[in-house]
Amino acid sequence: MDESDVLNSLEVETMLPVQRVARKKHLAGESSHDELPEDEMQCFRASVFRPILDQIIQSMTERFSENKQLVMDSHYLDPCTFQKIRTDPKVLDGGALERISKLAKVNECSLKTELISFANLFLSLTGCLSEDETQKVEIILDDDEEEEINDWIPPTDKLVEVQKESKCGSCKQCFLCCHRLLLKYNLYSAAYENLSITYEYLLTLSFTQVSCERAFSKLKLIKTRLRATMGQELLDALMLMSMARDLLEHVQFPDVLEIIRQSSSLMRFLLTV
Repeated sequence: MDESDVLNSLEVETMLPVQRVARKKHLAGESSHDELPEDEMQCFRASVFRPILDQIIQSMTERFSENKQLVMDSHYLDPCTFQKIRTDPKVLDGGALERISKLAKVNECSLKTELISFANLFLSLTGCLSEDETQKVEIILDDDEEEEINDWIPPTDKLVEVQKESKCGSCKQCFLCCHRLLLKYNLYSAAYENLSITYEYLLTLSFTQVSCERAFSKLKLIKTRLRATMGQELLDALMLMSMARDLLEHVQFPDVLEIIRQSSSLMRFLLTV
């Protein structure tokens, strides 16, 4: 039996089932409108579709309404808004950057002044960022992985060197590019100290709960019932290694071994060749 025969043998209903509508007896002069419509599609829309849609809208409103001011403040720190700040610096008047300055523990007035100055210099500074910045990553391939990707990797050696593009790639339109500019020209120490602290806070901030939920999913995989006696220090280390796997790929084993060797005199004696 081929695929066409299987599809023809399947019986998929294209119409909603017709259900019996219970009738309510109305008293004289009573006008009741709580009965469901007789049409199946209208009944499905009123009893299933609209309640689910209302619940989704209410959940999104409750989740993001508390951080509305924080999202608005982060919008002013976005490079896409720098043109508006250069044209009219008064857009920062009022309660702009008030929430983010309190969370990052910086002075609000100083943050606004530094942001206006940085917005005016941003175009001249971004020209110095390399646009073709890549990172070399060493990847160890086992036999199974080599068979799966043999279409695009030459089968000369299992140790291959791959050009991996940076996640940002100097797009000049994100918080990471702004922070890299401040670090590149040593502007975070004096000229834009408050602005640098604010960008560091934004880069570690999760505007949604996706990362948090992903961390709890990793926690269930790491700390199972057979590992119930695991200590907090070991659990924190395994959680960081699991969530920051992309950073872990750049760590070289000799560097880790050297750190362990320098931790104590006993380890230095045992690990010395």
